[in-house]
Amino acid sequence: MEQYTAVQNVNRQLRGFTGTENWYRHTFTGKLFTDGVHHLRHSFQCYWLVDDILYFTKQIREPFQVWTLRRVMVIENNQVKDRSNKFELTCDDGDGNTLFSHQYNFSDFEGDIVQLYFGDGVLLLPSEY
Repeated sequence: MEQYTAVQNVNRQLRGFTGTENWYRHTFTGKLFTDGVHHLRHSFQCYWLVDDILYFTKQIREPFQVWTLRRVMVIENNQVKDRSNKFELTCDDGDGNTLFSHQYNFSDFEGDIVQLYFGDGVLLLPSEY
């Protein structure tokens, strides 16, 4: 018997973050991120994700960027049939035009998908926008 599960969207778990009280300066890039991103980094142990996004933003000239980390999965009938440990990080302009893509052959990230926004030098969760 095949086992199916739902896609784990990390943004659903973080939707309680609206706005921010603190601004955190990234050590290597000097760019800022919010309370929600700080919580994401710590709770999901994905410091590498924020590091990569803030590093890659310097290669993209769009003022507003939508970053999505998505697990490579087999989905049937809107349910996950098979999860891999491979991920794809993409950046688009908010209108679905892909600006950047990067493949990870392995990650232990717990979620299946997470989305972040970058604009005006700040990385934030969509719920904080």
